[in-house]
Amino acid sequence: MDACGVCIEPYYEIWGKQCQPPLCHNAGPPGNDQTRLVDCTPNGCRVEVFYAEEWGTIDGSSTTEVSTDLVCTELGLRPRPADCGMDVCTSKVQPAPAIGDSPYIWLQGVTCRGNEPSIHDCPASMGWRTDPATNEYGIGKWYVPLATHDRDLGICCWAPIPGTTTPGGTVGGGAQSASQG
Repeated sequence: MDACGVCIEPYYEIWGKQCQPPLCHNAGPPGNDQTRLVDCTPNGCRVEVFYAEEWGTIDGSSTTEVSTDLVCTELGLRPRPADCGMDVCTSKVQPAPAIGDSPYIWLQGVTCRGNEPSIHDCPASMGWRTDPATNEYGIGKWYVPLATHDRDLGICCWAPIPGTTTPGGTVGGGAQSASQG
């Protein structure tokens, strides 16, 4: 039996010893100098990455689940597990909770292996394009011309369980999380 008075294993531990699954992290836009979450709602956030002195989005249509999980851990949050006791699980949320207004869609087809330190280090779709950082035309992964923001990558990360350390290295005791109920 758990603190709720009802046995709801295995999800009680996954949910952070709560009686209901946590909402997506939306206690503020966490981020670092390369990756951030914006336009957060209880249903998820839009992912932005920094490149060539500008923030831009990621096309989520062919971005893998491993890649979205990596963003969560990069930011010190927990990826939402594939089996989480809800109708919809996993960290990837399509479409994103809000359409981006950034002038750039920086990446497409991101396929992380899971051991990269940042989504910046992951392979992505390559194509002929002019790199905004160097102004050189060639094959590269940065900048997706002719894409629209209606496919921006959205993710749902859960706040760390208090008293634990996330794979991103952040101790969860000081994180805030929204809870249902």
